Amino acid sequence: MEDGWLTPDSKISIVVPCYNEEECLTALAREMKLALAPLDYNWEVLLI
Repeated sequence: MEDGWLTPDSKISIVVPCYNEEECLTALAREMKLALAPLDYNWEVLLI
């Protein structure tokens, strides 16, 4: 990031509430992986 607070060894955590959303979880996980994979940061997605 331009202001310097996010470094390459930072970890991004995304929490996704999933109650009654089982129909779209596979597509959501796939799209999030495609969006996050090019980043130079460690990341995780928590489907709750």
